[in-house]
Amino acid sequence: MALKRVAGPTLVLLLLSASVLAEDTDYFGSETIVYIYETVGDSMQDLQRRALPAADSKDEYKSYSGVVAKQTPQEILEESAKFLEKYEKSDLRSLVYQGMVNAAIRLNDLQLAFDIGRKALSEYPDHMLVMTQLVTVSANKLLYGDKAYVVDAEKYAHEVLGLVEAGKMPYGYKPDRWKAYLPTVVADMNCALGIVALYHHQDEQAAVERLSIAVQNNPYEPYAYYLLGKAQVAIYQKANRSTKKPASSLSLQAKEQLSKIADTYAKALLLTESESYKSLRAALEYDIQSFGTSLGEKIKAELANAIELARSNNTLLAKPPATAATPNP
Repeated sequence: MALKRVAGPTLVLLLLSASVLAEDTDYFGSETIVYIYETVGDSMQDLQRRALPAADSKDEYKSYSGVVAKQTPQEILEESAKFLEKYEKSDLRSLVYQGMVNAAIRLNDLQLAFDIGRKALSEYPDHMLVMTQLVTVSANKLLYGDKAYVVDAEKYAHEVLGLVEAGKMPYGYKPDRWKAYLPTVVADMNCALGIVALYHHQDEQAAVERLSIAVQNNPYEPYAYYLLGKAQVAIYQKANRSTKKPASSLSLQAKEQLSKIADTYAKALLLTESESYKSLRAALEYDIQSFGTSLGEKIKAELANAIELARSNNTLLAKPPATAATPNP
């Protein structure tokens, strides 16, 4: 948070991070709020309304600053509730709701997150950042077998993608910043829909289609490649029930499927070389080993060679550009 004084009327600038699901200290994930209020004499006047939130008084600004200053999820929820009760018409309510949803998620209280999220969406039906928060955490829960919110997650993911397709932009973002962040949102929503397709609907083909869109929009997210590999392997194994065939007996289609799987695994391996992906790397290597064992020795060797070839052809993936959008959650 920062205050800035410029020539002429006093403008208060509140600077916030641009992450939808901030992890440690930033809970209010919109782009910079450019203006809050203008002082003329003893009265408060609105500035020209843009597509950015604004406080209407020093009091409101002070209260919102108090919300942003809180660090623990419980403190954020308590201070936010006070703000919402006091400022029923505030422009900043959308941001407060977003912070509350994130705080509830940090408390691992998904029911509370959805209760707050639904209330936020009743006031702001197009609040795609609240929807993305709920979609992302619900999809992650589904990976562990928790299907409690999968219907809502699927619905919200489609709504976010519909809003994006219609050219909508979240309240609180400026066009240039939203344009840079947009591919990550599209990737995250398609990744979530891929998870729903794979683990809820058992529709591997739909999962491959969604996860392929995800990696196209964010080619530096290893989890999406990991999940894409799972879906591709499931399709291969269904189509080739007797997987331990001699390599020469594989159909052209089966060989093409193996090539795609090798390419996916190669990219996932390249993106999980750092220590921060240790757990994912272990799961990935386990999947590759298990799949290879099911193929028979000759095809397993061909798969290993294909993975190494694909790795050598995709070395640029190992070093994401500094300008790449930072994904969620």
